[in-house]
Amino acid sequence: MQRFRFRGERLRQHKAGKQRTMKVFLECTHTYRSTNNTGIQRVVRSIVNESLNTSLPDDCECIPVVQRRSTYRVVRKVRHPDSTIRSLRDSKIFQFFFSFICSIVPSEKLRSWLLPASVHRGTLRVLTSLWSRCQRLSLRFLPKALMEPGDVLLKLDLGLNQDAPEFKQLRDRGVIVGGIVYDLEPVRNPQFFNDRMGVRFSRWLDTVIANYDFAVTISETVRLQLIEYLAVNRFETRLTPDRIAAFRLGADLDGAKDSSLAGENIRLELKEAFTNRKQPTFLTVGTIEPRKNHRLLLDAIDSAWALGASFRCCIVGKIGWKTQDLIRRLEAHPERGGRLLIYHDLSDGELQFVYRQCDCFVYPTHAEGFGLPLVEAMHAGLPVIASDIPIVRETSGNQGVFVSNTAFGELAAKLIQFSSGELQIPQPSMEQLAVTTWQQRSVTARPVTGF
Repeated sequence: MQRFRFRGERLRQHKAGKQRTMKVFLECTHTYRSTNNTGIQRVVRSIVNESLNTSLPDDCECIPVVQRRSTYRVVRKVRHPDSTIRSLRDSKIFQFFFSFICSIVPSEKLRSWLLPASVHRGTLRVLTSLWSRCQRLSLRFLPKALMEPGDVLLKLDLGLNQDAPEFKQLRDRGVIVGGIVYDLEPVRNPQFFNDRMGVRFSRWLDTVIANYDFAVTISETVRLQLIEYLAVNRFETRLTPDRIAAFRLGADLDGAKDSSLAGENIRLELKEAFTNRKQPTFLTVGTIEPRKNHRLLLDAIDSAWALGASFRCCIVGKIGWKTQDLIRRLEAHPERGGRLLIYHDLSDGELQFVYRQCDCFVYPTHAEGFGLPLVEAMHAGLPVIASDIPIVRETSGNQGVFVSNTAFGELAAKLIQFSSGELQIPQPSMEQLAVTTWQQRSVTARPVTGF
């Protein structure tokens, strides 16, 4: 079924007396304009792009939209940031720019910093900034989205700058408004976030509670947390329990299967790090921030190494907030580059390579909305040692070894036992995990009703 119908076609159908199509507008503004590639952006891209390839009933269509001021504009696809950067890097405009710079810049060091190759991070910083500005300017040229009574606006992004009057205007026109709630951690565990984030999230959540007609969470755990939060705080809201549903996320990395990224090279240093390895390698993936509990993991591996354990640990994740001391400790670690591997900027293809090269996934997190790296690792066949918390048990299908996320000694003992062969963790069962690819995923939990 064709996903986009021009206004003239819709008018002709209306005049012909055909049954009206209900339109579900998928709002993805932040991800469309952003060059970030954290969990939320991967979720939004996957939902949008898979919705355009999925067979839907004849009386329903999904339309991705982005917000520009008080209007919504229709987009065709949300591209992966690596694909966008690669296209820019290979474009004639950039080649001309690079040639011009080389003709006027005598410094060989500066030239190498601007080289149009994927291994040069300076190039990527220039291109991402350029692309972000171009995306904002281009929004005005996109066609407007025509929302009619009975249509649905589903906000996929975590847009913290929500506008309450906008919601009222949409509801007055008969549009049903809802969105995804990824987690409640900034209000449940504010100690893991900076003050500014806590304030912005609280305002966003208040706006959501007061204005959404329905909400969709990314796990049953978050759904129950949201229902409890509403009940305890006695909010006046439309979000009754039957209007809050949960669904499971897909486990595949969209950037690793993107045809426009086919042939993207895995950096040589990464290949060499996993060549002829004789020790088992533990892996953890996630933004380096307090909630992910990297500090406890580092304490555990240092303790295990001090006791003579033989293994390596690979830490993958961009640098987040409130971790200055931890970053200094990682950078000065005597095993860095040897038994301790640290990467802050892996592409999806490189991350998939690392998943396949490691032996066990370690996830000592304090709290999650879903834990996407956990299911990505299990989908790659990695056994798991993880925090003993409800969301991890739900996401993992209760598979793996579960440990305390406050006592590093217990985790250190499991690392020693696994590396010595004393602890055998079965490979995850995909049936028990109930997570496959985004294309195969299905909505679970209760339907949203009552409109």
